[in-house]
Amino acid sequence: MINLGNTVMRHGKLILLLALLPAALGLAQNRLPQDYVAADELVTLSSDMTFDQAFMVLSKVSYAKEGRTIIDPLKHQGRIELDIVNLPWRKAFEVILKAHRLGYVAHEKFFEVTGGAENVAPDKQEISLLTREVRIDAIFFEADRRALSEAGVDWSVLRLGNELSAGLEVNGATQVTEEIFQGDVNYSTTQNGIDYNITALLKAFESQNLGRILAQPQVVVVSGREGRVQVGQDFSIKTRDFAGNVLDNFFSTGTILTVTPVAFSENGVNFVHLSLHAERSSAQPGAVSTIINKSQANTQVLLVDGESTMVGGLLSRDYKMVRKGVPFLKDLPWYVLGLRYVFGYNLSDGVDRELIVILKAQILPELKARATTPGKSLNELFEQRQNETHRELNRNWEAEPEVKFGE
Repeated sequence: MINLGNTVMRHGKLILLLALLPAALGLAQNRLPQDYVAADELVTLSSDMTFDQAFMVLSKVSYAKEGRTIIDPLKHQGRIELDIVNLPWRKAFEVILKAHRLGYVAHEKFFEVTGGAENVAPDKQEISLLTREVRIDAIFFEADRRALSEAGVDWSVLRLGNELSAGLEVNGATQVTEEIFQGDVNYSTTQNGIDYNITALLKAFESQNLGRILAQPQVVVVSGREGRVQVGQDFSIKTRDFAGNVLDNFFSTGTILTVTPVAFSENGVNFVHLSLHAERSSAQPGAVSTIINKSQANTQVLLVDGESTMVGGLLSRDYKMVRKGVPFLKDLPWYVLGLRYVFGYNLSDGVDRELIVILKAQILPELKARATTPGKSLNELFEQRQNETHRELNRNWEAEPEVKFGE
């Protein structure tokens, strides 16, 4: 009887399980996702990614799946500030846009990001016929501090009103290794651009290997806007975010000048508030990471229309290996009795350099005033500048020379 009862109970449990199985399967099916998403459609994005980087990742997936790319005409800046983890690419795209109050329009070949135009419209409304432009002329001069010291040159650049004076002199014949020159150079900033005399002074330094002119950029900037000049190159460092996406971070190196001039006119005096950033940098690849050697300066100055200023003190040091010792014997091959090691040695020589930036700001006429005069062709502008240069050369040639070499 006991065995029969146990058998009945086991059969009863089995029947109950078979009866509940369809209901359990139905609940499980209800919990399955309605739309299947392939693994290659899931994306993971870091909150540190910029809009450009995020749209680039999403654009690759959208093009592979639907043949449409993502275009951001307004080039939105900043970071997405959202962590996207294993979301379908379209859902991730919509979440990012919704979080920043943006939208999109689906075209046949691409998705166009819309919204955020209110951030650009006010700037466009500020432009009018009365908007002023400022022309910035600059000279980047890199001086060799050791060569200047050995030559006995004590020079300075002084800002005096609308004139920039540069003086140099030889300290004494017993203190120098060679005789260079002696004199004074003055120039008035009445002509367009950086005047001839200051350029001649720096060319004189360059001809005697006391330094070199790196660049002479000229840029015209709308008042209140930023202007940037770079003489160098950009390099990229590949990094990965937490999702494994490869990102290219670009860095600018070289001689970089960033200016933001604002033109004012008060009591008949035109002047410029100039905010500038000067930088001299270079990239040095290392075993673990890339090192950026950088010298930079930030300043804000007030300049009368046509006045000049100078930024100095941007120091850098370069090292090079040189061979010192007794002439001829120090350069013998190693197998000649090892005499090169007795009469010579290798020296790591450091060269100190200083970057001098000379700037001149000039306010250009208003558009309304320029519209009343007919525009000039490129040939006419070239001839005008050529005639001005010839007149300046003749004026300096007829005057008594102020720079004398070999005295």
